[in-house]
Amino acid sequence: AALAEVSAAKTPYDVAVNDGTAVTAITNLPTVQASTANCTMTASANGLVCTIVGGPTAIATKVITLGRDAAGVWTCSTDADAAHRGAACGAAVPASPPVTPQ
Repeated sequence: AALAEVSAAKTPYDVAVNDGTAVTAITNLPTVQASTANCTMTASANGLVCTIVGGPTAIATKVITLGRDAAGVWTCSTDADAAHRGAACGAAVPASPPVTPQ
């Protein structure tokens, strides 16, 4: 349900960008609710993020990120484990550890 809700925000996001709006917050997308029964949503120049609200402990507070590149291509990633990740959304790329000079 959370993936469906955040995915539905892609069209308003695309419309805003194509109309020249700099998307810096979810408020730039007036037809998108910032909070739903399944998501707390945020938006930025890089795309959309849904932090899952409720649901089983295994997915509650997990994050779904829909990234959008300059060409308008969307990607999906999540920090949910593989058992709770659909085929449409891959694993989130962990942040690289800092390099320690030797």
